[in-house]
Amino acid sequence: MTLERRSLKFDSFDEVRADVDNLLKGYTKVGKWDLAQCCGHLAVWAGYPVEGYPRGNFLVRTMLATIKMTMGRQMREQWLTTGHMKSGIQTMPETVPAPGMDEVKAAEMLKQKIQQFEAYTGEYQASPLLGAMTREEARKIQLVHMGHHLSFLIPKS
Repeated sequence: MTLERRSLKFDSFDEVRADVDNLLKGYTKVGKWDLAQCCGHLAVWAGYPVEGYPRGNFLVRTMLATIKMTMGRQMREQWLTTGHMKSGIQTMPETVPAPGMDEVKAAEMLKQKIQQFEAYTGEYQASPLLGAMTREEARKIQLVHMGHHLSFLIPKS
């Protein structure tokens, strides 16, 4: 029997925290990343709107600016409307921890970044890919991103 990824659509960060806690009890991986890699990656991206996005080299900045000007708004609207991201979108390799990271520590790091994101009262930094967003749009994009990655992990319980 082949397992397929879950269809996840989070409405709150409490749902994300509960899902991560459930996955810590055991899961089957149907994608490339384990729970620690997913949590580590999501924690990094949850921090960017508050702490600022990495600048990247000239080539990366040019590529992101081109995508933002041509497809960024469309991507953002699609993710906000459907609540889902397509698979296979490349990410910055430095945002993906190596396999073998401690899952409990990675989950705690994600929870801390979620708390930081929720508690932040200033304007979120504009995404180099999706542009400036309202607080609600930024919150929804984070939830879509988290649902995307965690959907590749199937809880055993």
